[in-house]
Amino acid sequence: MAEDYLAAVGYQFSQESFASYIHAFQQVTVLKMAEIWMLVPVMKLVLMEHIAELGRRLLEDPSGSYAIRDAIRGLQEIKQTSWKVVTEPLILF
Repeated sequence: MAEDYLAAVGYQFSQESFASYIHAFQQVTVLKMAEIWMLVPVMKLVLMEHIAELGRRLLEDPSGSYAIRDAIRGLQEIKQTSWKVVTEPLILF
């Protein structure tokens, strides 16, 4: 789910798009609190994998434009997000 979300937003994380994505997902399948919290480290991992892949491509073709900056910025946004504030409204009872 983390990979699908990040791919859908072009690996540019934002609190608003994340909350909208989770709200839409929960219209079909309600997530447990632990599942929502696990999305944070998984998104970090997905972004680091994506950055590594873009870096590999850049080494192979230095003239290409691979949007590494956007992925790194997304990783920084995830690290700086106040997750308690973001996740609490997403927990459905």
